[in-house]
Amino acid sequence: WSKYLSYILGNSLYATATVISSYLLGLGLGSWIIARLRYHWRPFLMYGFIQVVVGIYGAISLALFDGTQGLIKPLYETFHGHSSLFLFLLFLIFFTLITLPVILMGMTLPLLSGALKNKNFEEQGGFLYALNTSGAVVGSLAIAYWVIPSAGLRLSSWLIGGTDVAIGALILIYFFARPQRSPPPPIKSVKSPRVPGLLFFIA
Repeated sequence: WSKYLSYILGNSLYATATVISSYLLGLGLGSWIIARLRYHWRPFLMYGFIQVVVGIYGAISLALFDGTQGLIKPLYETFHGHSSLFLFLLFLIFFTLITLPVILMGMTLPLLSGALKNKNFEEQGGFLYALNTSGAVVGSLAIAYWVIPSAGLRLSSWLIGGTDVAIGALILIYFFARPQRSPPPPIKSVKSPRVPGLLFFIA
């Protein structure tokens, strides 16, 4: 997103500031919202659906950015003499487009951590946080040094979005394939983290 927005906004500084501010707000809002929901007793079901939605959004995100051209042109014609105001309006447009899926991303870690309430939270919660952080590091390096140079921006967005959809689908299959109790113990969802843990790392 930062790379693509740098072409639209004309400066990588503006693009980076837009993406980072969107992520900081979106992750915080996502965590806050899911906390208000009191962690439903099917965290993997919610997580799977969130991953699918985020993946679809990621796959079509560049097309959404392109679609703003019909809005940007009249804004430029109206505010071309006020560059600061014009840039601020562009910031609001892309800030909103990015923040929406990031809110969902912000729900994932606290959603799964919430399933560990009073169930060895320190150990399992730390494990989930380590997976989340290390996966982000590996993903950032891979996208910058391998995926985008090899596949280009648009194909990369499709590949990454498709990967998220596949992860969400696998999580849903994993959830529905397991025998369910009423209600199922939340800790069982994360106590054996081999398959879901690997998927969470990739996500």
